[in-house]
Amino acid sequence: MKLNSVIYSMSLFVVSSGLHSQEVDLDSLQESISIFSSIVEESLELDQATGIFGNRLGGVDSIYLDGQGAVLEIRTPLANQKNQMGFSSLGRAMRSINRANPFAAIGAQSENTSLNASGDNPAMQEGLMEKMASVDFSLVVNSSIQQAAAAARSLRNTGAVDDAGYAQLQQELDSLRVQTSEKMTEMRSLISRSVDQQSSAERETSIQESVAAQDASFDFKTEYDAFMARVEPLKELALKKAAELQARSEQAQKEYGVRLEQDIEAFEVKLFAILCTYGATLRELPNNESVSIILEDLGDETERSKQSDKVHVVAKADLLKCQSGEMDAVSLLAESTTYSY
Repeated sequence: MKLNSVIYSMSLFVVSSGLHSQEVDLDSLQESISIFSSIVEESLELDQATGIFGNRLGGVDSIYLDGQGAVLEIRTPLANQKNQMGFSSLGRAMRSINRANPFAAIGAQSENTSLNASGDNPAMQEGLMEKMASVDFSLVVNSSIQQAAAAARSLRNTGAVDDAGYAQLQQELDSLRVQTSEKMTEMRSLISRSVDQQSSAERETSIQESVAAQDASFDFKTEYDAFMARVEPLKELALKKAAELQARSEQAQKEYGVRLEQDIEAFEVKLFAILCTYGATLRELPNNESVSIILEDLGDETERSKQSDKVHVVAKADLLKCQSGEMDAVSLLAESTTYSY
């Protein structure tokens, strides 16, 4: 329980300072709160060992604060489902990939490199520019694959694809990675041949021999244009796959979010029905105090934190009305003070 140590220290301070009401039988109240917590835990099936290695994913911790009332902190598998979505992490990954245009950075690098090259050697400038263009290709494809991989993980986490479907997507992305690596190897070979050609031409002793050597060697410009024409379909395929998976991921997130909110609402209604049914167990709780419910990690995202708890504070007076039939569980939920913290 995250707040247990702090709350416990507060309660000890209140008791030790003599501020607690002498009318409260702490031993009896502690027993009734413990019984009520066990009822809530069992009724909500939070005592089941469903986690990895049989670990419990849910449970209820409770404590009493003098002058305030009973505090129940509830851990539920719904929190794990919410955290598993990883919407914030996915969003940050997408923004990290998209926040800069890779062409802009490489273009600037290309300009700087060409300025440093000898103005008397246009062939070298042309070769450097073409080399930078090949890096542009690599950045676009690899960034697209990274974006597609993040979207694929989101699809799996939201249940939009099963393990077999996720494995298929991974195979497709692995194929793109292999093809990209092969093309970059081909590009490096092309550039290496161009460098060898230039070095050979510079070693010739006469202009005639230099021209003859260049004529005998391959045409770099033609080879380069042919190479870029071959890699264009790969680049388009990577961009298309990233756009497709991101669109699917965004839709899956929306649908998952709607289902999760519905599950949380249903859970809360069931919880408050238990409060109405078994609230009499808390008869020793003073009538002017409350029952505070802390739903761990089920709160709304705030500017301060991406994870927060959802808190319901139920006045015992309203709890008594629910027990007598003056209000139902839904009305009791509506009357509670609710906030995220």
